[in-house]
Amino acid sequence: YLFLKAWYTIVAYVKRYLLLFKIYKYDIVYIHLWGTPFGLPIVITSNISDDSDIIEKNNAGYVLKSLTDKEYNQAIVKIDDLLKEDKDLLKKRIRALAYKYRNFDIAEKIYKQIYSVPDTVK
Repeated sequence: YLFLKAWYTIVAYVKRYLLLFKIYKYDIVYIHLWGTPFGLPIVITSNISDDSDIIEKNNAGYVLKSLTDKEYNQAIVKIDDLLKEDKDLLKKRIRALAYKYRNFDIAEKIYKQIYSVPDTVK
């Protein structure tokens, strides 16, 4: 039992790490959603890289735990509550999160680290 628990924990972390490489396909969508001038709250499913945790911890939207009508209704209520906040503060908070976690400079730096040729090979 303990071995299986450890195994599935490791598998879960590996899958989460691999998601970082899948997300590049959707970077434009994420950046558009996060960086929109409107600063709109985000609805996202759970376990999407670190985005789910960032959104939940920073009150920047709603993280769907499952794809059910109950969850969708909870998302609507949460987003409605967020939209009742001061619009300027909400926009600033979400745009600050987008800049901190999802700007192109971060992606460029990481991709350069991954794909750069070491000086010893040149």
